[in-house]
This record gives sequence, C-alpha cells and structure tokens, in this order.
Amino acid sequence: MADLQTIAATVKQALAEDFRPVRILDVTVEEDADADGMPVLRIDVVYEGTVHDLDARKLVGAVGLLRPRLAAIDVATFPLLTFISRADIRPRALAS
Repeated sequence: MADLQTIAATVKQALAEDFRPVRILDVTVEEDADADGMPVLRIDVVYEGTVHDLDARKLVGAVGLLRPRLAAIDVATFPLLTFISRADIRPRALAS
C-alpha cells in the first residue's frame, strides 16, 4: 500500500478536479478499522466555502471517484470521507 502522504495527494488531486470551483485546501489520511475490525482510511477533506457550496451529487459519488484512483496506487482499503469547511475548523477546535 502507498504511504499516507501519497494517498492524501492522490485524493486531493482527484477531488480538486471534480469539485471545481470549490477549492480543496487540505487532505489528511489516517488508517483505522471499522466496527467489524476491517481496515478503512479515514480521510478529512478541508475545503473553502460552506456546505451549500458543495454539489450533493459529487459528495455521493466521491468514493466511486476515488476507488479507481486509489487502486492505481495499490490501495484497496475503503475510504471514509469527512468534508470540513475551513470556516468550521477554528470553532470545531475551540469546542473540544
């Protein structure tokens, strides 16, 4: 499997192309396991804008977009995506 930085760069490039004009600012990736113990990739995607700026169809199709791109870099682990507006990062950090 590719390293987490390579995975993050691959995800960022794919989403940046597909989500235009919304800007993808950052992508972080962590290895984890789901409730059944199966490996997953927890991927946080930070974007510029509000939730209303995102196209719901693109959100729903994001995993389908990413799976072949991840397979191309030898990653078969299922991606779990969280989209976070840059505006929500500071309030979110303060709340914890």
